[in-house]
Amino acid sequence: MINLISKYDLLAIACCMMAIVAIACRSQTAPTPTPRAASGSQPASTPTPRAASGEFKREAENPDQSSVGQMIRRSNASGGQVHGQIGCTSDSPWSAKPGYVKYTNLQTPQADHLYLVLRYSKHSPPSVPVDIYVDEETQPRASFRPDDQGDWNSFALSGEIDLGSVTEGSHSITLKVEGQQYGVLDLDYLILRKHLVQVTQIVPVTRIANDALLVWYDFEGNFLASGRIADRSGKGHDAQLNGTVAVAKGIFGGQAILFSGNGYIQAQSNPVAGKGKVSFSLWFKTDHPEANYKLASAAWWKGGPASGWIMATHIPEFWSDDTKSLYFPDISNNENHFPAGEWVHEVVTYDGRRIREYTNGQLVNDWPATGAGIGQGQAMVVGAWPPFSAYNFQGSIDEFRLFDQALTLQEVQAIYNQR
Repeated sequence: MINLISKYDLLAIACCMMAIVAIACRSQTAPTPTPRAASGSQPASTPTPRAASGEFKREAENPDQSSVGQMIRRSNASGGQVHGQIGCTSDSPWSAKPGYVKYTNLQTPQADHLYLVLRYSKHSPPSVPVDIYVDEETQPRASFRPDDQGDWNSFALSGEIDLGSVTEGSHSITLKVEGQQYGVLDLDYLILRKHLVQVTQIVPVTRIANDALLVWYDFEGNFLASGRIADRSGKGHDAQLNGTVAVAKGIFGGQAILFSGNGYIQAQSNPVAGKGKVSFSLWFKTDHPEANYKLASAAWWKGGPASGWIMATHIPEFWSDDTKSLYFPDISNNENHFPAGEWVHEVVTYDGRRIREYTNGQLVNDWPATGAGIGQGQAMVVGAWPPFSAYNFQGSIDEFRLFDQALTLQEVQAIYNQR
């Protein structure tokens, strides 16, 4: 009996030691990047099997193509590994590095709306979006801005991201990032599903956008009597009436401001002066969208040299403090085809690399930029570009907003869909 007990004791001790070792191994997180496996060790791309629930799941640590990131061990990842450091270099100081990650041969059914869910971790500011492409398309279907989870080993789900319609068959998903120090995200796995299961995180984008508000004129209240347009962002950029304006029915059924060409509103300063990341968003309606109206401005111009910015029914314009344009020479411009007499949502974003123009939730123009900050210009005006009165706007403007970040396509569409 004594010998038998001793054997059991020894067996229990051995089991405990094995469990301790296993737990220790699982709890380790790599403090430095784990080298990527040799290319010959990566599994060949095979069709993603269809789950009984109609979901299509793929682990992310072995993308079929990538120009940024590498396999890293993360103990809280579903398989203990991620494709990590997406958006930065693999060594200290982990500098920003633009690039892409591509997953191919994903088998999907025909769907009017295909939804993508990403499980990711992130421990860096939530300022850089992930643009999502389907197959070899040149324009992103959606954009997603990962939230800071406070730890690279703490994971979250993105919620359903609507990629639009797809045909039945094999497709690819490409994630592109501009780059960010320490990385934009680590990717654990991705899920594709045909049917919307939950919507709680599809449009947190309006919350993110509102957190970055610099200016918000909703044109509600009796501003004709007070002579003051209140800035609802809380940043204190109230505007004063100049000349003659009126009130019209707004995009959401409330009030809009109506310009006759003989008046405008003016703030005390240029809220985006010096900024390298910014977005301009407004609704406008005019009977003459073909005219070169200046919807809003904060720029001076001296026959060539200039500083500041202009939102217009023609191309938006930007200059830095060195009086040079933020555009590179000889840019091409796609026409917006603004409809006459209808509300139009116009958004222009600048992320320090590119200036993008969206009309009614759709990307219309995408221009490379110099990367300089927006010039000081002059005090912001809505409805005109003083002293050039020939460009004064004639029509209605509503929900004028400025943000100190470059909105993603998904955020732009979320604002547009509030109508």
